[in-house]
Amino acid sequence: MFWTTNMVEAATLSDLLKKDGVTLGEFHTKRLCFILTQPKIIEEIVTNALTPPNANDNVEEKEKFKLSHQSCEVLTINSDEVARTVIGSDFCRKLIGGFFSSAGRLNSLLTSFYTRIITQLLSKFPTE
Repeated sequence: MFWTTNMVEAATLSDLLKKDGVTLGEFHTKRLCFILTQPKIIEEIVTNALTPPNANDNVEEKEKFKLSHQSCEVLTINSDEVARTVIGSDFCRKLIGGFFSSAGRLNSLLTSFYTRIITQLLSKFPTE
């Protein structure tokens, strides 16, 4: 089924199949990194991680921040490509840099996500 979905270009597929011990995980990891490092995608992920969700009294607190949590998890995976894309985006740098100067009260949960993201970025690129 996976092979018929055409998610991987034929050249990449044939190159990987020539290698000894290739795993299906390699395909998923490369494709996922390609998707996550698209400028619009990474900007949306950073926005979701650091922006308070819409106030909806009918949704319990745990569910309100689910997308923020998932976005934070994506941004803190051990991937140089993802970190490089965040650092290379003016939009992301401005959002991260202006996190504490944003209007309104800081949310402790979003602040913890910010801390995790900035720690990951500083560990990958300490001079930038």
